[in-house]
Amino acid sequence: MLRRGTTWLLVADGARARTFSRQEPSKRLSELDEGSFTGNRSHSRDLGNERPGRTHDSAGPGRHAMEPPSDPHDLAEQSFLREVVEWLEEKEKSGAFDQLIVVAAPRALGELRRLFSKSLSARILAELDSDLTHADAREVETRTEAL
Repeated sequence: MLRRGTTWLLVADGARARTFSRQEPSKRLSELDEGSFTGNRSHSRDLGNERPGRTHDSAGPGRHAMEPPSDPHDLAEQSFLREVVEWLEEKEKSGAFDQLIVVAAPRALGELRRLFSKSLSARILAELDSDLTHADAREVETRTEAL
């Protein structure tokens, strides 16, 4: 059973996510304790092997370090955001909210758009490309009241 008039706000970046709820017609936000996530904030150099592998040059006796096939930091962000989206999809299926507003850092917003299912995308009321993960509930409320 869907609860009419419940809007959730997801505030995220690549390593932190918070979820707020708002019952219509009120504009007051309340942060959901279960909707807070923290990922890995380590630098790429700290996430990979200690030293990159080495390979021979294609011509000559020289050797050089190999570039990793993907950035460990990017992979950690993708994994974190996938976890957040899976949680949101579970809550959406249980009818916890009617609409979703997504506020995320630009890079995270792009990744979230890619990960959202069609049913979750259909519930998105608005998007804002801004990093408000460290803002308090009042500031989030102020910055999103026009949405």
